[in-house]
Amino acid sequence: MTGRSPLFKLPAGVEAPDSPITSREQLVAHFAAGEKPAGPFRLGIELELLPMLQDGTAAPYDADGPSVTRLLRLLAQAHGLSPVCVNHKLVGLSGPDGPVHLEPGGQVELALPPRATAAAVAADLTRWRGALREAATEAGMLLVPMGLQPLTRVADMGWNPRNRYRIMREHLGARGTHGHHMMKATAGTQYNLDHSSEEDASSLVRAALCV
Repeated sequence: MTGRSPLFKLPAGVEAPDSPITSREQLVAHFAAGEKPAGPFRLGIELELLPMLQDGTAAPYDADGPSVTRLLRLLAQAHGLSPVCVNHKLVGLSGPDGPVHLEPGGQVELALPPRATAAAVAADLTRWRGALREAATEAGMLLVPMGLQPLTRVADMGWNPRNRYRIMREHLGARGTHGHHMMKATAGTQYNLDHSSEEDASSLVRAALCV
């Protein structure tokens, strides 16, 4: 890696996709392109869960016994989901109710589809959490809604074989002491909200911080 950050490119629909940002106005236009003044407004959630063995240590990506790939295979079989593979390695699942991703350290992420109400999001989340719990139990492991892996050293945790995580590993590993820790040992929740304007987005961020 060269040590230089990649140049940010404007998305299609704002200007030519290969045009670099050179002004504040262009940067503002990038965010303004995501506004939905007339709706319909929807919301969604992305939930990451830590894969653990029964003793609380990190579950391996792949192994003869309990593992993240075994969990994904069981989940696919039980719910008719399609495997997503990279270089013949299982790295996720896809289906009509949204994808199941793996983060760099094998964290299992649900990317639930956007819904019109919080109640609908909660119903999706409850259903999926139940499905994950059943698959994890059969796989002999746990999926824990915890922000930090409590026991396993980061150096002892495996890596998701996706190429982009290899690039991130090299890039972040050369720029600080906690990049790999963030990638492999943490899990979070992302809440996605439509907005109609900059003022609306600001009010949503303020409300979220208060919550």
